[in-house]
Amino acid sequence: MTVTTELQTRHGLWESFHEGRPVRVPVLFRCDPRMILLDPALNTQGWTYRGCLEDPEVLWDVELAFQKWMSVNVHHDAPAEPEWPVTVRLFPGAEAAWLGCPLLFSGSDAPSTTPILSDRKDLYLLRIPDPLEDGIMGSAVKSFETLRLKSRTVRFEGRPVRVALSPDLTGPFTLACALRGTGEFCRDLVEDPRFAHDLLWFATRAIQSRRHAWASLGAATSTIADDALELLSPSMVREFVLPHYRELAPSRMHLCGKASHLLRLLSEEVDLHEFELGPSADLGAVRRELGPEALLIGNLDPALLKHGPPGAIHHGVRALCSSGVMESGRFILQTGGECIPGTPREHFEVAYASAQEHGRYRTPD
Repeated sequence: MTVTTELQTRHGLWESFHEGRPVRVPVLFRCDPRMILLDPALNTQGWTYRGCLEDPEVLWDVELAFQKWMSVNVHHDAPAEPEWPVTVRLFPGAEAAWLGCPLLFSGSDAPSTTPILSDRKDLYLLRIPDPLEDGIMGSAVKSFETLRLKSRTVRFEGRPVRVALSPDLTGPFTLACALRGTGEFCRDLVEDPRFAHDLLWFATRAIQSRRHAWASLGAATSTIADDALELLSPSMVREFVLPHYRELAPSRMHLCGKASHLLRLLSEEVDLHEFELGPSADLGAVRRELGPEALLIGNLDPALLKHGPPGAIHHGVRALCSSGVMESGRFILQTGGECIPGTPREHFEVAYASAQEHGRYRTPD
């Protein structure tokens, strides 16, 4: 299939989906450059996360290697583009590192952070850095500007390159846990509610500061990932977290954990109707609870996709599509989390083919 034909095919699929007359379920696989970085068979250059963060040229090479690998190995329905996309991405915990948490590297794996608020009083000494100039966010902006300039004159395999900043946002509860420590912050909710509220407002202001600044560079988003939210009951979410969601006004929530008990609350009290959910969620039950207007995205298990066998992948896709989630046509089949490095090409093919078979909508006679 030529690039032009692929563009036309995907455009038609998404056009019918957004017009409320889908032909079949769109299929996406959440993949990022870790598919290259953490697979020794593909990472023959010795690339690392540290190199991507510190050297824009390494980032350029890794992103293009990843995009070429995706184009060859993974059949999916993400809206196609005539340019090769190069994205200056953030790793989980990047916001915490920007706010002062020490950044730790372990081999070629993604970096992590350690909390900085061992003493509650330290919160009131923190300041929000400049999201365009300071720390890891400033470095990302500089890499973006460097590579955007390069893309004006350099092509990759005959096609132009488009450079973008990742708009990914961590939610306020997950960010507060990173700054304070998850266990400590959960105890704060009970032992020192005033401090908990103050930390959540600090996290919210930091998120807003970066979102507004990066929107000026084309990285606008209204999607928030707040995976640690699964730790809370609906009453605690209502008391501590909902005011911050109302301030941030997300249109889509990414929740990889066991958060099904919170979805009705988020839908009714924050007017959220788009959810990306992890493998633990029963999407059929979620559809019945939230109704036909909710856009549900998920939730094929990345571990199943990697390890298979193919028959189990086929069964998993069929069970997902037949769960009732397809009712109303507001469903996108996607992995319930990031795909795992080393996932065989054949397993992607099985999942995609199974979705084409079982994810079709009946057309009116």
